[in-house]
Amino acid sequence: MTYRDLVHALARDDALIAVDVQRRLDLYGGAAQWTASVQGGGVTLRGRRDPADRSVALRVAESVLGVTSCRFDE
Repeated sequence: MTYRDLVHALARDDALIAVDVQRRLDLYGGAAQWTASVQGGGVTLRGRRDPADRSVALRVAESVLGVTSCRFDE
């Protein structure tokens, strides 16, 4: 990854990040199993309580370009 790629990734619009995260989560768990909101590149996830599912969902969300942090909304 070049410096330019890094700057571009960090500059991604929150709405685009949210759409990308949600699409990937829907592919993983099925539609409406997870919801994601994004603010300043930070993702907040809501959904299943199972620790294994949460671990995978966290990794899925973190893999999206532009995500700077990821957490669950308790």
